[in-house]
Amino acid sequence: MKKFKVIIEICLISMTSLFIISCIGSKPKVITVQVISKDEGGKPLEGAQITVSKGKETRQLATLENGRTTIETKYSTPFQIRVSYPFDDSFLDTQVKITDKDFPGERQQIFKEIYIEKKKTVITGRLIDWETKKPVPVVSIRVEPGISAIVDSDTSGVFSLKSPDFQEGVIYTIYLTRSRPYNDRRYHDLQKNIEDITLFQTIDMGIIEMESTEVEKGSIKEGEMEIREGRGEMPSVE
Repeated sequence: MKKFKVIIEICLISMTSLFIISCIGSKPKVITVQVISKDEGGKPLEGAQITVSKGKETRQLATLENGRTTIETKYSTPFQIRVSYPFDDSFLDTQVKITDKDFPGERQQIFKEIYIEKKKTVITGRLIDWETKKPVPVVSIRVEPGISAIVDSDTSGVFSLKSPDFQEGVIYTIYLTRSRPYNDRRYHDLQKNIEDITLFQTIDMGIIEMESTEVEKGSIKEGEMEIREGRGEMPSVE
């Protein structure tokens, strides 16, 4: 009977020790989150909704005027932080996974910036030489009116121009300009109208053929461009 009693006492002591260790190891994690608009020059967003979730458990908070809020949780990692902005539905919801890597060493308190961006209309296409059918890289692509984004085609002639500023009912014009010759060829400026803009979706312009004129090496100065008759002058790029 004594032996049995000793075993029970040892078990109780072990369970108590485990409980104490568990309590010591379950210090709350503290995360100060700042929600920032990616499209508005790093502007902090007041009133952004923060949802912290682990499995079926969730907690909700809102950011203050400085775009910050403090999350205190005993959730073990990993867990999720979801950010939405209820005052402007053009913002995309953003989800961030918090893991052990976010808490290096013994740290239990961290600061984390979360950037959220607006939904964007995307204009895509591929530029090729109309004669050789080869891609035309480093062509400047811009859209007017009112779209500030400017991009260049890549080595495959592919471009993707994104902007949250497109509006329905506006006819936009896409301008394609190459400021200097490439591989002994120079390309005429092009412009095409884009109608029936669908907001927050991708509009594929498909393959656009660029007309070119062969030139001798070194015969054209940098920045010189021949404007084909009837196409008119292109708006300048600042």
